[in-house]
Amino acid sequence: MSGNSFGKQNRLINTFEFRRVREKGAFFRDRTFAIAVFKNDDGNHRLGLSISKSVVKLASKRNKLKRIVRETFRTSKGRIKHGPYDIVFYVKRPLLDDFDYGTVRHGLLALMEKAKILC
Repeated sequence: MSGNSFGKQNRLINTFEFRRVREKGAFFRDRTFAIAVFKNDDGNHRLGLSISKSVVKLASKRNKLKRIVRETFRTSKGRIKHGPYDIVFYVKRPLLDDFDYGTVRHGLLALMEKAKILC
């Protein structure tokens, strides 16, 4: 598998892992999105997504948002400082119906820069 993939080793899955990042990690937010960042001992940068139905009502929109966030994470993994880090992505406010790849990507990368984990 290529070093630029998004496999199981790059995913946060367990409730315990999400809780650890949320409780012990640093939290960064902007108007719409938020991330929690925690340095892990796993050896891989990992991503978790928390997108509530109350914020993004349609499943198709939630799935589109997840695909965009995963792709942004996958393509920018090489820019993340040596950590490795666990990152949980949250949507805090309802999105416009016409959100696109560029807006979500820009928001996530801006938060990662704010967290000072990007080179």
